[in-house]
Amino acid sequence: MRVYFTKPDVEALRKDYMLVDMHFHSKYSHDSSTPIESIVKRCRELGVSVALTDHNSIAGVLAADKMVPGLIRPGIEVCTSEGKDIIPYFYTVAELEEFYNKVLKPRMKRKTSLQSNASGISAEELLDELRRVNCVVSLPHPFAVPPRRSYRFFSNGNRHLLRHIHAFEVVNETMLHKQNLSALGWAMQFDKAIVGGSDGHHIKPLGTAFTVAKSQSWEEFLDDVKKKRVAVIGEERNLRHQMMNATNLLREKARVLKNLRMGGR
Repeated sequence: MRVYFTKPDVEALRKDYMLVDMHFHSKYSHDSSTPIESIVKRCRELGVSVALTDHNSIAGVLAADKMVPGLIRPGIEVCTSEGKDIIPYFYTVAELEEFYNKVLKPRMKRKTSLQSNASGISAEELLDELRRVNCVVSLPHPFAVPPRRSYRFFSNGNRHLLRHIHAFEVVNETMLHKQNLSALGWAMQFDKAIVGGSDGHHIKPLGTAFTVAKSQSWEEFLDDVKKKRVAVIGEERNLRHQMMNATNLLREKARVLKNLRMGGR
């Protein structure tokens, strides 16, 4: 496993590697308005793939799969009842859809505030269900600012749950270097696999962070993640950009919530 905290040379890397941004959001997340069409177009321009990990939703994955099968990889960022994020990546869209309809959909709550749209399923329940299906489970941005930070939750009283998590996200373009470095250290401490992605909520970050492997298919790619045969490369934001990003996310959440309320009248 290797980690490079630098801007990816996409043109050079894609000659020998499969490049996947393992953390990206579309308009189907409560804090993004990025159209699926824009994501598909950008992926084609760069010659890369994206794991679409919308918050508690698979609508974007299903829409993208109908548009261009195989380009957008199936994932979902589940916010548990404790407010902690967990990302499972599925080998097929059908497997993701089946899991969502059976396990997650009955536990979803209506979005009513600017807070993260927590589901009604606990981290322990979610991880117990995920261990029964064919997927790779990742813990995103474990050292993000509260309430998104999950390090303390999984360190104090819930450490036993880590056995069900395959990988830690060690490069997230929205995090500071110190936060990503802490995640890498934690992954090394528990001998976890690693992944990285932009955590993009608009189109510009697509191309700034990737998980890379010499894989020939998505199935092989996920197996390589589990077997720690991947590298992660990506840029990071400075404090000023992180504060600007937080402000933009709040504005986007407020705009989306306003539209939801107006549509519900």
